[in-house]
Amino acid sequence: MPRASTLKKMGWVRLSETDDELLDFLDDWSASLTSDDEGEDWKKGTSFDTMDVFDFENLPVYQKAFDFSITVFDLTKNKLKSTEDESLDRLIWNATIPSAKIAGGFGMGFEMEGLGGNIANCRRGLAAANNVLDAIYDLHKKGLLPDYTYLNLQEKAKDVRDELAVWIVELRDRLRRGVL
Repeated sequence: MPRASTLKKMGWVRLSETDDELLDFLDDWSASLTSDDEGEDWKKGTSFDTMDVFDFENLPVYQKAFDFSITVFDLTKNKLKSTEDESLDRLIWNATIPSAKIAGGFGMGFEMEGLGGNIANCRRGLAAANNVLDAIYDLHKKGLLPDYTYLNLQEKAKDVRDELAVWIVELRDRLRRGVL
């Protein structure tokens, strides 16, 4: 396999071609893979969880939280671009946290030794989701968000908060039951 395609396949398109030793290693490694196993055979002999670390993107709670953060960025870029306000800063900052904490918790896993950390991460995301609701209220109270925008944003923020709270309950239930 040519070096450029190896790097592209692995998503390392920015890697400089000056490191020939690394490129040779990548060529050898990618050549050792067959289309049938795609590097998955090593998992069979280990206790590796078949859940891919990137599967968090398929969690509805993550998708909702991530989509909400995009909504906030679009709002600030389009309607509140020239607004300088502490509540807006709080909204922007806290809107990004829930999806990041869900993803981080997912990375800690669902086995007993990582489940507590997963829950703790998600609780930090829940605290941020509550801060988002406070910031939205403050922006509306200051007259920076029209009623329609306020109600729409508040509804989406509550959906994120509520779904994240339910997710935490599900994780706690797993921990109580000792389910792996």
